Amino acid sequence: MATSAEEISGNIEMAAPLTPSSRVQLAKQWLYERKTQMKPWAEFFKSSRFSKPKTVAEAGRRVVKNLEDYQSNYILITILLFFYCV
Repeated sequence: MATSAEEISGNIEMAAPLTPSSRVQLAKQWLYERKTQMKPWAEFFKSSRFSKPKTVAEAGRRVVKNLEDYQSNYILITILLFFYCV
């Protein structure tokens, strides 16, 4: 099914090419966002919150919720382990 140019409407914005300085800026922004979303380590390691899930469905929900809440903490741990192992 061919589409004529008259049927296509809207603005097309050209993205600026990424320069080394803009990549550094994007990386700084990404790191700042991760830092602001990081939960306290005491809360992350609080063992009183650990319990065995009753069902597989509950375990799945808990894993997803945990990854959403502590995503930045897991990213930092992964980065530190990467540099430790290399």
